[in-house]
Amino acid sequence: MVKFKLNGFCSRERIEKMRPLKKIQRKLRQLKVGSEIYFKEGNELFIVRGKQGKFLVATSEPDRDTYTIIDIERGFCGPNDRVFNPYNYKKQEDIEECLRDFNNPPEDMSDLKISLRHGTNVENVIDLPGIN
Repeated sequence: MVKFKLNGFCSRERIEKMRPLKKIQRKLRQLKVGSEIYFKEGNELFIVRGKQGKFLVATSEPDRDTYTIIDIERGFCGPNDRVFNPYNYKKQEDIEECLRDFNNPPEDMSDLKISLRHGTNVENVIDLPGIN
């Protein structure tokens, strides 16, 4: 067990509240295109539509009206941060373009990221067996 010293004392609460990021990353890396993931709220089914580098995109079933982008390394998910969304997540070509842009942003989109306002840690919203 790793211990952290805070003002000379070891805080067990601090240790227990830490995110199991390595486990989360391992679970997310196991996801493949076509994998099913479930959001906790309403047990909503999403299908992984694309995976490239450290990101994946999943859309709701059956309509694909809702999407999420997951940063595998940070264990963070949400929509992109663009006011005017340049991608149509119902089209596979746009999903692949989104993944390319997130992994290697073009100059005019160098600040592209998952929305901090509307994003959250994946374990807060996605059912990850063995994690939550």
